[in-house]
Amino acid sequence: MALTVRPLTAADIPTALDILNRAFHEENLLLTGRGRMPFFGARLLEQRRAADPAGTLLAERDGRPVGVIGGAHWGSLAWFGPVGVDPAQQRGGVGRALVAAWTDIQQARGARLFGLETYAQSGGHVRLYTALGFRPLWLSAALSRRVTDGAVMPGGVYRLSALPGSERHHALAALRELAHDVFPGLDWSMEVTGTLTAAAGDALLLAPGDRVLGGAVCQVDTLSPGPTLFISVAAVRPGPDAHAAFLRLLAGVEALARELGRSRVAARVCTRYEAAHAALRAAGFRDEGAMLRLKRGDGADYERPDVFLLDSWL
Repeated sequence: MALTVRPLTAADIPTALDILNRAFHEENLLLTGRGRMPFFGARLLEQRRAADPAGTLLAERDGRPVGVIGGAHWGSLAWFGPVGVDPAQQRGGVGRALVAAWTDIQQARGARLFGLETYAQSGGHVRLYTALGFRPLWLSAALSRRVTDGAVMPGGVYRLSALPGSERHHALAALRELAHDVFPGLDWSMEVTGTLTAAAGDALLLAPGDRVLGGAVCQVDTLSPGPTLFISVAAVRPGPDAHAAFLRLLAGVEALARELGRSRVAARVCTRYEAAHAALRAAGFRDEGAMLRLKRGDGADYERPDVFLLDSWL
């Protein structure tokens, strides 16, 4: 039976999202005894496709959708996830074909470091990705906390959606500069524009003076189907005031959650970022689980313990 991989279209999204939900529901049921339907938010694939239409792919077998892969192209870094295969079609090469097609696309666009997050307790997933050249390096911890009643936006924190076009252009340029300080060539601007285009959240800019000190991309109805605001990526510039800046940015995220009618804030943090992980816990976030982060390519060990960065690769 012929297996093909092509870009996901808007018309494909309901079917593709159903495949993802069923695949992750059954995987979690197998691993933990607890499933969840729907597993993902309704805007997940809209956001992925808006951010990276070339890298959001659908697999078909004899014309029937059987798998889907999303991800992010962040300049020199590209990661994929979630990837899901129809439970009836698993172990038939669909996942491998999706990852291979996605990797070819990202390599052609200049990415030199590739990554993903998967269940550490799933031997099948770990074996598949290590066979494809990825190596496990760190854990990615999931944390969340309730939104405080009366949370207000701190001074110097701005919503990008409220900025006029010219100022938004300068804000995106500042975020690219900030990302480059974390890893050369890193660029989160597609994550911002994809989130805004899909009406899946907003981005924040921390700029208490003339210089941008940090930023965050926050999403609704993507990885979490409930009343949760999810931090896709957040970072502040390194330096002696980084800890205070990070806490102010977190306060801005909480205020944004309240403005959007969300009762929880969730985030993922690579455990290598020890300062960021500790700051989240001190701010009332509680650990809820962890996934395994795998990488292949150049600069795989770029994380530093003193960097205040949150970045989900799922």
